Amino acid sequence: MNNIDDSLREAVEELYEIKIQKVFPMNTVFKIKTDDGKTFCLKQTNNKNLMNIYNYLVAAKFKHIILPIRNKNNEYLTSYKHGYLYVTPWCDDIGYPIERKLVDYLEILTIMHETTFIDKKFNKKQFVRTYAKQKKQLNNHFSIIDYFLVECESSDYKQVFEWAFLMNYRKIIEVKNIFMTLQDKIDTLVDSIKVFPYCMIHNNPIIDHFIVTNENKYFISLDKSILGISTHDFIKPFIEYCDMEVDWYKLVTENHSHELAFYYFIFNVLYYIVKNIDITYLSGNAHFESINSFIYTIHVINRACDIYYKYEGMKEKQTNES
Repeated sequence: MNNIDDSLREAVEELYEIKIQKVFPMNTVFKIKTDDGKTFCLKQTNNKNLMNIYNYLVAAKFKHIILPIRNKNNEYLTSYKHGYLYVTPWCDDIGYPIERKLVDYLEILTIMHETTFIDKKFNKKQFVRTYAKQKKQLNNHFSIIDYFLVECESSDYKQVFEWAFLMNYRKIIEVKNIFMTLQDKIDTLVDSIKVFPYCMIHNNPIIDHFIVTNENKYFISLDKSILGISTHDFIKPFIEYCDMEVDWYKLVTENHSHELAFYYFIFNVLYYIVKNIDITYLSGNAHFESINSFIYTIHVINRACDIYYKYEGMKEKQTNES
């Protein structure tokens, strides 16, 4: 396969002084094989600061990254058209059970956070801007859900999904109450924080961006990495794998001791889950897949609520003991 345009091929061959024999498109990257039998990964990016991310991780002695190769101009990033490209050695991923890979993945994420923590001035303006937008979207979405509740209750002939929705609506009410409590807690914390422990986060945490070889475990696709709130990296994995054998409570509280990091995690898990309740799709789908989707949503909500209640219970216990 050679699904690569001629200008890109020529640029790579010239600047990296290689002769490409075969090209294999692999999601967002190209696997390229050269005439001398070597294999590389070619990726394009718009992030001109990508090397700052790599340099930060190298300085922190984080060893779970694959560094780009310098081109003939001694540059790690090569300007190409309106963006950049870079080349790394190709590493084949060892296939093994997702249950084990998830544990390894979360362990390396935690190591990346721990080795890059830095106290910086809290960016209140940026946090509040995103947070306010999320709250507005939540209010709008809850309004749609509430309207659908009225429709369900007034319907003489209820569809299967409508029955499932009515049976689980009290959980949605519970989540609305948790959101109100969370907002009070977050608002109070945001007003009081001057300095916050940020760290390097992957910021696009999916299992496909983690590979394991015989020699090491690596993160790839670091293009979106930034200094951010550590627990941000656990939101998507939790939503997708909350039933896996992972101590999620320990993961989002240990080594992430700031209260805001925990409340940020719970708020965002519930935010994305509630936002994913697509009433138009679910109510219009006569198949059981709509019920399965909704039931899983409720299940994730329950798991997140369990973690939240445990955290609040531990806080109350510590307060009483002191």
